[in-house]
Amino acid sequence: MITAELEGENYKVIYGEGLYFFQPKDIFERTYMSIEDETTISLEDVKFFMGEPTSRKIDSKTTLVSVETKTGFVQHETASCVDPVNFNVEIGKEIATEKLRKRLFDHLGFVLQWARFGLK
Repeated sequence: MITAELEGENYKVIYGEGLYFFQPKDIFERTYMSIEDETTISLEDVKFFMGEPTSRKIDSKTTLVSVETKTGFVQHETASCVDPVNFNVEIGKEIATEKLRKRLFDHLGFVLQWARFGLK
């Protein structure tokens, strides 16, 4: 597991026991993502990683939600209703955004597992 301590304008990045290097603050903050607990991914971690979702109506019953993650990867999800009379873009946005959060929980969990335990 990697830990880091801010020292002036640089981070001291520590790998395991005794191995460390210094990295400029701006590069460190573009390279690493801090998480609340090194053993799990939280809802706040996911929300931070995914940024602000955007939504739009794409037909008479469907909302498309897009989100650009901190890595620049763009994810899309849809939510649809049965009858156009019941269409509400905000409800569609909530449903599709929740689907995206669940997907990103899985992806970030995969990355955390890899970071903690490496490759076998």
